[in-house]
Amino acid sequence: MGNITYQLTDSIIKIGISEYANPEKIVSLPAVDSIDYGIDLFELSVAEIHVGGWAAFKNQDADDCEISLILKTGTQIYLVITDPTLRPDVTNSRNKKYNLDHSGFNSKNFKDCITKGKLSTWNPSQKQ
Repeated sequence: MGNITYQLTDSIIKIGISEYANPEKIVSLPAVDSIDYGIDLFELSVAEIHVGGWAAFKNQDADDCEISLILKTGTQIYLVITDPTLRPDVTNSRNKKYNLDHSGFNSKNFKDCITKGKLSTWNPSQKQ
């Protein structure tokens, strides 16, 4: 049986695929356009990092988007693929001009996949 991902509601059920992301070490911060975003969940436990929220390019719908998360520890930068989460609340709380229902993301990572140090998420409005 192959790997299957199926989205019935706003939750993803994975079969044959780890629920944990595999952070990829990158050399520099990516170039980005203007992004609106919010991080609603940032939990650190003994073994895990769990981050959730929403992100969308400004002035456009968030349909068919893939959201990646940037985590930094000191000089190390990691790209983390996230799982999509439906977020109709984002559309409702914004100006409702654009559909941001598909702007949600969720990511679980093992802490030992990331170099120890002060952990932060990357704010795309900060200078590199």
